[in-house]
Amino acid sequence: MINVKFLILLITLIISSILSLYIYSEESKKDKNFHSDKSIKVLNRGEDRITLKPGYEKIGTLQARKVESWVRETPSSSMRVAQYKLDYMKDNGQLVVFSGIGGSPDENIERWYKQFKPESNLPIDETSLKWEIVKDKFEIKFVHFEGTFMKSDMRMNSVTEELKGHALLAAIISGADEPYYFKMTGPSSLIKSQKKVFESFIKSIDEL
Repeated sequence: MINVKFLILLITLIISSILSLYIYSEESKKDKNFHSDKSIKVLNRGEDRITLKPGYEKIGTLQARKVESWVRETPSSSMRVAQYKLDYMKDNGQLVVFSGIGGSPDENIERWYKQFKPESNLPIDETSLKWEIVKDKFEIKFVHFEGTFMKSDMRMNSVTEELKGHALLAAIISGADEPYYFKMTGPSSLIKSQKKVFESFIKSIDEL
């Protein structure tokens, strides 16, 4: 005669095994779905998952459409949120992104003016182009000017090289947690070639 206690134990073990297999199967499905969704990015343990739009990349607390011709580099300074290398013909330039820096947007534009010497009789601030747009919750200021770029060493606080025929194209985005500064510098020909691309890139910016 079958022992009742043994029979109950056997049934319990069978049910436990079936439940374990079911739970394992469901967890495997979730894990597979997570890894197959390339739009999901996890910053690190303990943080919420962030969804990027297709073809976009993360820049601080923002996201923007990738520009394939720009090479993203490791920022050379802890003050930089992102950094890109730009090439056009034989010209080389750079786009750097800052956030959390001191001064208002207008004060930083004035500081940028001082990094250039005019190549005409007019001061830089009188020859620069400035325009503004509004996109969703963002207010965006653009500025573009040309001159001799006074390349400096921030550590030594001194000018290391004077580069004639250079330009600056920048955008300042307000409306996020704090202003974001996108500053492109390089030979005038390179900046002109990238102007429409840069504007399109800036207009694509959205929150995460």
